[in-house]
Amino acid sequence: MSDYRLRIAILTSRRAYPIIKEEAEKTAISLKEAVAIDVYALPIDIAGFLSADGIAKIILSNKALLEKLRSYDYILIPGNVKGDVEAITKITGAKCFKASSEPGLLLPVIEELLRGGELSTVLPAEEIIRENLLENAYRYLEESWRKTKIAFTIDGLKIPLRSPPFVLVAEIPYSLDVEDAIEYGLRFEEEGADIVVVGGSSPLDEERFLLKIRRLGDELRRAIIGVDVDSPKLIIKSVKEGARLVLTMTPQNYMALSEIKKEAAFVASVFPSNTIDEIEAYTSFLSKAKNTGFENIIVDPLLSTPSHGIINTMNKYSALMERLPDYPFFACYGNYAELADVDPHGVIALLSFMSAELGISVIMVTADSWKTHESVGEAWIALQMASLSIPRKSNPHNVGLDLLLYRSKKPSPRPIIDESIRIVKIPDEKQSPQLDKWGYITVWVDNNNEEITVCLHHYDDKSSDMCYRGKNAENLYKTILRNHSYFSLEHAAYLGYELSKANISLITGKSYVQDRELFEDIRTKIQSYEKLRIIKEKWARGDSNPGPPGYQPGAPPS
Repeated sequence: MSDYRLRIAILTSRRAYPIIKEEAEKTAISLKEAVAIDVYALPIDIAGFLSADGIAKIILSNKALLEKLRSYDYILIPGNVKGDVEAITKITGAKCFKASSEPGLLLPVIEELLRGGELSTVLPAEEIIRENLLENAYRYLEESWRKTKIAFTIDGLKIPLRSPPFVLVAEIPYSLDVEDAIEYGLRFEEEGADIVVVGGSSPLDEERFLLKIRRLGDELRRAIIGVDVDSPKLIIKSVKEGARLVLTMTPQNYMALSEIKKEAAFVASVFPSNTIDEIEAYTSFLSKAKNTGFENIIVDPLLSTPSHGIINTMNKYSALMERLPDYPFFACYGNYAELADVDPHGVIALLSFMSAELGISVIMVTADSWKTHESVGEAWIALQMASLSIPRKSNPHNVGLDLLLYRSKKPSPRPIIDESIRIVKIPDEKQSPQLDKWGYITVWVDNNNEEITVCLHHYDDKSSDMCYRGKNAENLYKTILRNHSYFSLEHAAYLGYELSKANISLITGKSYVQDRELFEDIRTKIQSYEKLRIIKEKWARGDSNPGPPGYQPGAPPS
């Protein structure tokens, strides 16, 4: 025992003992015997029912246990125990902390102690570990960003020559009226956007467009304004109204924009052509723009659409960045997030890591559809994860920030059930509902306003029909059931079930329809494409002939 760096005792309940014992053994093996971990079962079934003072009394009443605990460096108590466990430190002399509420997190808890970290006597360990990871992340980023080489500034906003850090640009959907555009702009700013772009396609109501620019200039607290339109005249007017980033300057329009060359920064692009060498075309264009007096230029090699040249695009970025080391670079993720039918935050994260690896420092996202309406916040988190992992030459894993919106790294904790308790297995087949005689309910979700509506419909007394609306599902079901005691138990449970789904819809943005499941598991999804799977299997096993009629693979030509 003397060779161990730390000796740790874990106190738990009788029911949880086998699970905690198993986790402790796995943790000791993972840490290559750097620690000795002993698990003790207290004479209680569920530790969460006890307070810290209650556990202290149990220890004091068991002299043999008390003597054993005095020999340990640390004592860990379940994270869901109520109260401050400092009292256990006082009676044992060993430092006592709360472990995590979830047994599967024991390894990072012990690792924190091995690093010399301090856990809490009040809060569950997962909160402390996360807080420590975040604090380390904040310190690292703050220090590393001080060393960043700046290309130029736009109204005080620093544009890094190479990432990290990143400047995040968010474009307001074209179709919004002035008030909605202001609301979007403020939300984008709150979610991390450094630049808010007002865009539009011809024909445009110029006065309405310029009003958006002016109003955003009045309302935004720190973000600056960009403009994305075709008309050089409207671009110039927008800059005169306060826009400070122009998307996009091209060989075709740059001379028409020379009037504002000192008043804004410009995103420069050369649209692809089969007749030109793109690297040379960019080099030539930027040289001409510089000679004309344009100083603050960001290069956009134009990220391709999904499955149509992403590798070539990244190679183009790499070649241009090597050829143009004094220019910052720009990438817009909009096409990838919008034009691939997958959850956009995963796409945005992958593009963010690729951008960080290349050094692209100005990133734009769009929120043109309901699917991408939270892309700004998702991109902000992904870019900070990339900012942490790339300089450290580490993976974006356990860095303190994450984009695990719909999955967890570990499954739910296993149930802790006494062996003497009978378990009734319920069949999977759907059971018919027992309908209430008084009437029925309808449930609706307004994702835009983040509200749930529940309506009660009575068969015999329509004057009693009424609707409840709110943002909190728990408050809704409590209010409804307290005001309408005639709900049967099954109907009340159904209300809670549908409200739970509605609440998940508000959180995730997944469309809610009453009586339908919100999500499909991957097996169900694959089953819906069963015909395609069979076609693929036939091809893979040689059961189908991919050539024309009569074609035999390997046969000599006739």
